[in-house]
Amino acid sequence: MIAYKNIIIILLGICILTPTALYGYGKEKKEVAFIVRTINLHHSAADYPLRIRGIAQEFYRNYPHQIGLISIQELKKRKMADCLCGESFDNGAKCLAAELALLYGQKADAGISDRHWLQQNAGGLGVIADDTWKIIGTKTWSIGDDRFLMEMFLEHKTEGYRLRFYNTHLSIYGSVAWYEKFLYGYTSGKDKGQKKRSMQVSNIIELVRDRAKPGELPPIIAGDFNAGQNFVTGETEVSVKMMEAHFQRQIDDFRNSCSDYTVTDQIYIGRKETFPESKGSFQLLKWHRIYMDKKPVVVGGKRINELSDHNTEGFSFKIIIKPDKEVQKRSQ
Repeated sequence: MIAYKNIIIILLGICILTPTALYGYGKEKKEVAFIVRTINLHHSAADYPLRIRGIAQEFYRNYPHQIGLISIQELKKRKMADCLCGESFDNGAKCLAAELALLYGQKADAGISDRHWLQQNAGGLGVIADDTWKIIGTKTWSIGDDRFLMEMFLEHKTEGYRLRFYNTHLSIYGSVAWYEKFLYGYTSGKDKGQKKRSMQVSNIIELVRDRAKPGELPPIIAGDFNAGQNFVTGETEVSVKMMEAHFQRQIDDFRNSCSDYTVTDQIYIGRKETFPESKGSFQLLKWHRIYMDKKPVVVGGKRINELSDHNTEGFSFKIIIKPDKEVQKRSQ
């Protein structure tokens, strides 16, 4: 009897010391090929370096197994001599990558969007990739209205499959100039934003379809789309419907358990119908939302009202590569 009690105590101790045993992360870790996140850093808010550290800590608490792929919007592009890692980095994406590398004990690299000659806004785009991926290259396009689409072309270091990972941040407006009502027919700032986003999404779809090559994984687009339901009618916004015709919005799989599945920060994966020559598919394993908007936290002994004015969305996937049918026939 005493021996059984000792065994029970030991097992409980293992669960306490290893919380993954309680939450099933051990099993998930074996299945997950990678995790994808998107975060708006809100670069103009105070305590930028401290908030970057806090965001890295939240990512680690949420999923301590790997960094994965992260799309970043509202990125401060200036050199960060005040990054808390103790080094000077070219931009906020590099700083966040360094913070994550310290926590995870895993190398990570970051790239940022090119400075386009049309660009007027200070916020940039960035992508972080952990060391399971090789960065082949990056490219940036204007999609209209001072907004951009960034591509990071990646190759998995051990499996060899290639992935085009996209990041974007679409327009939003709170007002409309009087002359725009006559020239363009905008009824309000919200109406203007919705029409601008439809134009931008049309450009995104054309660019991503044109960039896709046979044998690549289905493309992933993550970012701040500033769109969910139509602000006026409450129906799904046109730009969302346009995206959904060619890309699967991952949060849709959770609409029965999520009252706000039309949030603006989204992760989309290319549909097979639009990308018929793509290789493989992504099996969705888990939703990794982290609440940051209006949620006070303490970082480095200092209270911060919120890490960002956005919540961060994330999903973990298993990559499924089915055997080629022609290869199977030849082997039989």
